[in-house]
Amino acid sequence: MKHLKFAVIAVIFGALTALSWIGITHAAPVTSNVPKDQVIDSSVYAADKKVRITGTVNGDLYCAGQDIVVSGTVNGDVLCAGQSVKISGRVTGSIRAAAQDLTITGAVGRSVTLAGQEVTITKSAQVGQDATIAGSMLKMQGVVARDAMIASAQADVSGAIARNLVFRGDTLKLTDNALVSGDIRYTSNRSIAIGDNATVSGRVTHAKEDKRNNNFAGPLLLLLVAGFIFSMVLVLVWPRAIHATSDIAVRQLGRSLLVGLLATFVAPIMTILLLASVIGMPVALFIMIIGFAIILLSGPVAAYYIGSMLLARSKNPIAIMATGSAVLLVLYLIPVVGFFAGLLAYLLGTGALLIRIKQRTPKPVYHIS
Repeated sequence: MKHLKFAVIAVIFGALTALSWIGITHAAPVTSNVPKDQVIDSSVYAADKKVRITGTVNGDLYCAGQDIVVSGTVNGDVLCAGQSVKISGRVTGSIRAAAQDLTITGAVGRSVTLAGQEVTITKSAQVGQDATIAGSMLKMQGVVARDAMIASAQADVSGAIARNLVFRGDTLKLTDNALVSGDIRYTSNRSIAIGDNATVSGRVTHAKEDKRNNNFAGPLLLLLVAGFIFSMVLVLVWPRAIHATSDIAVRQLGRSLLVGLLATFVAPIMTILLLASVIGMPVALFIMIIGFAIILLSGPVAAYYIGSMLLARSKNPIAIMATGSAVLLVLYLIPVVGFFAGLLAYLLGTGALLIRIKQRTPKPVYHIS
């Protein structure tokens, strides 16, 4: 009986949570602007080409769009994805963000997890716990109260790190009055550059890149080519369905990214709760199968979106898919940028697919004539 009660609770929780993020396009809390004098005592879902949060949010902030600026106060966590993300306000929780151009200038109560092409933590920024960062170019000028873990092609550190710095990439520089109160462990084919005014209190350990890792380049390229072929097969068999799904991303870019972002966090929680009970296990397996299918389809949908942006006047779905897939494949092969491109492609494709499923799923009729 105890397991039965837990299973029922898990299923109800999972169903309600799934409805909340699948139906987010129709939910009242979705906005693009929180004015300066406004206080919202709940979580906020913001999605649009331009998102401006200048007021106070007493809850978590989920945002997605092309240009995002958070200059207000968020008494909770911030989860954002977009082309440009700038967070200058006060965040009492953690920040998890991905963007092409990502800038943190405010105070963060807990940790930051950041991914982008250009990531900047300015002098005024303060991170209360750890900083985990992946980016092509990184400038860290602020204060990190605990550890910093960085994967970057080029990282310039001129701020203060209260404990250890772990780096993996190409170039690491400690400039100006940089301070690392603990150890530095870095993996690179280049030696670290430490300026005259920089201070490292602990040990500096250097490990060169393992050339055996290059053995993965061949299989990775084959996998990407297989993905290209998979995308072309899909558009040859279902051109209208692929076009209609990608068109959702074109018309509702912010909402597609937001739904994809929410699904990334909600689906695992729902699956774990269902797996924890014996009765909910079949439902969990079903969700896992559907989730795996959506992950496979998210890349082609994102590729078609890119192709439609580049070939705006084209009416040929095959040419659109071929162009978008080729561009996405090249982006995947660029270190660090490939991670960022894959993340955005997953979020965009997943969100568009879930919105499409919601639109195409008929309302259940519980009556048999």
